[in-house]
Amino acid sequence: MASAAIWSKYSVLSRGNADGPPETFTKIDEVMDVTCPTNQTELIDVSNFDSPGPFKEWLPTFLDAGELKASLNYVSGNATQEQLIADQIDQSLHNFTVEFKDAAGSVLATMSFAAYVTGFAITANLKEQRKASLTLRVTGAVTIA
Repeated sequence: MASAAIWSKYSVLSRGNADGPPETFTKIDEVMDVTCPTNQTELIDVSNFDSPGPFKEWLPTFLDAGELKASLNYVSGNATQEQLIADQIDQSLHNFTVEFKDAAGSVLATMSFAAYVTGFAITANLKEQRKASLTLRVTGAVTIA
């Protein structure tokens, strides 16, 4: 059976414009790769003298949606990249989406979340293009539809 895998090239990372409703989104330019947020479960140790055997007992508490990390080709003066830098300085919360599309441009799934820009680091290497690494810290839940 042939694989149903789809090339990631058609993915789009966008930032909400805080307008609407409905809110509109602007594509972040020059994104090369994205590592999407991953839920992590916090646990508390509830082990006690009555715990069975030598093994610890754990109780799940909060879920943490984590961070989105992305690599971009850094383009000085690019409006979407400059806006991310301003968002970090302003410490403003914005909605973001990652759209997973097929080659025809049809959206197969959309990941949505609110986040703060917590990192925008520009790097320059003699043997590569200028790059930026973007970190978004998710607050609340991530939805996939």
